[in-house]
Amino acid sequence: MNTTATVEIGGETLHLLPHKAIWWPSKNALIVADIHLGKAESFRHLGVPVPEGTTPENLARLSHLLHTYEVQHLIVLGDLFHDKSVFTDARIAQISKWRAQHTEVAITLVLGNHDLKAQRNQLLAQLQAWNISIHLEGQPLGALVLLHEPKFGQTQSCLAGHLHPVVRLKGFAKDNVRLPCFWLSENTLVLPAFGEFTGGYLVNTIDRTSNKKAPASRCFIVTDAVLEIPNF
Repeated sequence: MNTTATVEIGGETLHLLPHKAIWWPSKNALIVADIHLGKAESFRHLGVPVPEGTTPENLARLSHLLHTYEVQHLIVLGDLFHDKSVFTDARIAQISKWRAQHTEVAITLVLGNHDLKAQRNQLLAQLQAWNISIHLEGQPLGALVLLHEPKFGQTQSCLAGHLHPVVRLKGFAKDNVRLPCFWLSENTLVLPAFGEFTGGYLVNTIDRTSNKKAPASRCFIVTDAVLEIPNF
């Protein structure tokens, strides 16, 4: 069984991976969005009892993909960090160690709204220390425009994050499940959140007990494989 799905956008062939990432073969690039490093720390700082370990788990998942696809360029479509809570000595050391293991990979960040919640000077200093370049939102990369927040109706083909799209599937036994998805609408492909500790924006409710027509867009759910929902 093929676990990936392939889409053509802007004349480029993109492979949608069940790891909630995109492989862009012509650029030797891996694309992810909304990792939100430090989100669990931020919640614990507010007194919310959430589990530890999300940052190393997310970094380990990234490492697996970088090795598997022999990635030359990692592109993050915003919200690499959740807020300034990530910039503790322990987390900085952890991310620095991870970056040192992947010095051969160029990393580009489209700044997201959560990245900008960090203190600007500290953010820029850390990005420089980790050799992570900043890509201005809306600036093309090849045939595609890289965004954090999707701007539907663009004439150019776009890749974006920010929404953390999910879809709800309903069954005949009144059961339902929410699953992350890739959402292609109006020439813009929105990626699911790569980070484990994230919420989701409900793109649509797909009710398998009815014959209602859904909006004219394409949706690819993410489970152990990436599967397109027909007639979405």
